[in-house]
Amino acid sequence: MKWFKMIKVPERCFWAALLFSTVYQSYRYPLQMNSAGSSPTYSDTPEALQLAKFLLVLPLCFLSAQYIMRRRLNQNRWMLVIFLVCMSLYPLLKSCFVAKDQFVAYVNVVFWPLAALALTLAVPVITPSAIDKYFRFVFYYALASNLIEIILFFAIGRLPALAYYGSISVRFGGFLDDPNGFPAIIYMLLGWAYYRFSGARRILAVGSLLLCILVSESFTALGFLLLIALAFFFQHMVRRPRPLWIISLVVGVLTAGVQFWKPLEFLISSLLEVKNGSVNDHLRQLSIASLTTPQDWLLGLESGAYQESWWVDSIVNFGLPWALLCLGIVMVLCIASFKAFRRARTTDEKAVLCAITMLCCFFLFGNANIPFIKTFPVNFLFFLFSMLVFFGKLEEPGQAARNQPPVTMRRWRLSLLRTMQASTLN
Repeated sequence: MKWFKMIKVPERCFWAALLFSTVYQSYRYPLQMNSAGSSPTYSDTPEALQLAKFLLVLPLCFLSAQYIMRRRLNQNRWMLVIFLVCMSLYPLLKSCFVAKDQFVAYVNVVFWPLAALALTLAVPVITPSAIDKYFRFVFYYALASNLIEIILFFAIGRLPALAYYGSISVRFGGFLDDPNGFPAIIYMLLGWAYYRFSGARRILAVGSLLLCILVSESFTALGFLLLIALAFFFQHMVRRPRPLWIISLVVGVLTAGVQFWKPLEFLISSLLEVKNGSVNDHLRQLSIASLTTPQDWLLGLESGAYQESWWVDSIVNFGLPWALLCLGIVMVLCIASFKAFRRARTTDEKAVLCAITMLCCFFLFGNANIPFIKTFPVNFLFFLFSMLVFFGKLEEPGQAARNQPPVTMRRWRLSLLRTMQASTLN
């Protein structure tokens, strides 16, 4: 049967892993399973559910791995493969000696980059139009799931994860039920929606996604939003000055600030009071005085303490050389995605590559405050999409051939060269 042709196995494995990983944690909100320590109305996720995602994606990776050697890579791409494998070996070794409660976190660091690598190298090509359909599905799924959580909270007082009764700290994390990880999905969709929609539909789509960021109450996401706003302002106002617009914007902001200062002051003070413990924990992590010997800086602590910042956590647990290698790989993938976005021409390409670039930028920025490399499925989506771009697997069918000179033109050039050589010899 045509459906069972082996040539399509890598593509099926790719899409099965991507869709499964995206929606897997949708069980959290209806079953109220996350972490009892940070969500008083929830219970801890059973170990079976924590490990099931690895066991279900692993066979897909093994099926894909047999097709890797059929794909051709240049030297630079093979170098990234080697460095990524080396990056995964050390955490894999340390995972054999850590406590039981740290094992899943170490496996997250090792498994998802390698899974993304195997699935990406195995596929011959994934079209931007196919990824575009995936983003459309996630867009509606994210908005619908967040809307359901908000309605149920105001209707019957149903609390999502990381939320407390009688507090302003009620954070909505969509189908992930994770207000820290969900903004990564939202920023990815923001990049896609900006180019996918136009006019009133763009305003509605972007406004809905921005509202999702606000109700997540994530300081990391809000800080990144401020950076985007500043970049957008300088792009449109400084490079192409519009004095009337700038004056109007400043006057409008000042007027709104004066008008709503008291409600905003109360809201901000309440949030800071609620977040005081979290802020202190994030500031305390900046001290890495526990690394007292050269061996600690080189190899990390035998049993490192959990750090909110991944860049600090990686130094404490795996050592400075490993942390620099990890940072270098992430930056290479981010730069490749940004360059590909700058080269995009069609609407599908711009929407998809802007989404991937936004995810990459937030991933790089957010790891300074949240360990996204250990956060599923954000880590898997980052590595999968950025590797698609880096390895040149994201293109329309025949695009590579269209970028080459026509065969007839090459034959004409060869014929002309031979004629010139023959005339020279004569």
